[in-house]
Amino acid sequence: MMNDTAAMQKQVQKMLSIIHQIPVGLVESDLSGAITQINAKGVQLLMPFFMHYELADANNILSLLDKMLPGFAAVVRAFNKESGNIVLQENYGIDLRKKDSRDTRHFFFTVNKIDANSLSFMFDDITEFYERERKINQVLHDQAVEKSKFEMASNILHDIGNAVVGFGSYLTRVKRHLLEYDHDTLINLENFFRKQQPQLIPIFGETKTQALLDLLDGLILNQKKSKEELNKSLGEQMNIVTHISEILNIQRQYIRGQESTIRDKVSIRNIVNDCFSMLMPTLHKRNIIVQSNIPVDLPLIIGDKTRLMQVFLNLLKNAAESIVIGESHTRQIDIVARVENDELEVIIKDTGAGIDPDVLPKLFTRGVTTKTEGNGLGLANCRSIIESHDGRLILKSGGTGMGAEAIAHFKI
Repeated sequence: MMNDTAAMQKQVQKMLSIIHQIPVGLVESDLSGAITQINAKGVQLLMPFFMHYELADANNILSLLDKMLPGFAAVVRAFNKESGNIVLQENYGIDLRKKDSRDTRHFFFTVNKIDANSLSFMFDDITEFYERERKINQVLHDQAVEKSKFEMASNILHDIGNAVVGFGSYLTRVKRHLLEYDHDTLINLENFFRKQQPQLIPIFGETKTQALLDLLDGLILNQKKSKEELNKSLGEQMNIVTHISEILNIQRQYIRGQESTIRDKVSIRNIVNDCFSMLMPTLHKRNIIVQSNIPVDLPLIIGDKTRLMQVFLNLLKNAAESIVIGESHTRQIDIVARVENDELEVIIKDTGAGIDPDVLPKLFTRGVTTKTEGNGLGLANCRSIIESHDGRLILKSGGTGMGAEAIAHFKI
């Protein structure tokens, strides 16, 4: 019997030795948080925090957690079952504020209630892993943003090219009409009056007849000068159009390898986040807060990423400009994405100037805008792009000063 007891004690000591060397922090405490067992890694991880927060009682983990993660210990204390899992591998950022700097450490915690009288805590410092993953994600994000910029640039160049071609065709038509202008008619008329001068003097008098001839001479001279100036201006405009076309061609060659018009499965969450990243400096400068609620498990849709980025960039810019124009006390944009009735719904809500109910139905008409410097093309283009994705774009507003909502619907 004594041998069995000794063997069991030896086995327990062996297990405790193994636990003591496990490379994660392990703590056992009573319900008040008083530590009854702690392994070497636990001491290594927790002691700097006990010292940082200058806790007199360096033997109570719940008191420490009250300092490290306000509210976390309350969750543990509020668990009223006799046993069970309280927290399972939750990640937390812990700020260690110092006089001139701030050090954020990232920990994961698992907490279990072992029985009616004891708790177990497992934890580890995952800051290095977290930072490495963050840097990798940042690189991937930056690459995605750069690719999206190239794709967007390609479409913008295409649209500008179309506008330039249209402008060039109008200039060509004006020049053709100018060349068709019959300048000789006035010269013939002036010659006719000169031949008839002897017959006109008895009727109008010599002074008026001469004034009439001088007037015709002046008209002929002015029209000649005007035609020369118009020809010169048109020539210069055509040269500018040609120069712009050459620049566009160069830019197209530069980004040709990045162009993509193929529709594929795209993540609305990623698109909106990319747009927010591109506008973040502007939003920060204007003191505009963006609250985003876009679940990670949203269904993907089939779409053109570049075109959809144009839509959400435009809608976010509109929201920001409305807030600035409205001089809102609360400068906030809320972005919500959810699935409703077999549709993916994206809502961009601002606290801006709002929209007059009489103007609201007209804002999707090309040329209609509430901006002093707008051209009324943005919302019309946004609706066209979304409709080309078999979707809908809706605007809502409670009226002037009441903010506005842009709601995009996509079938899934």
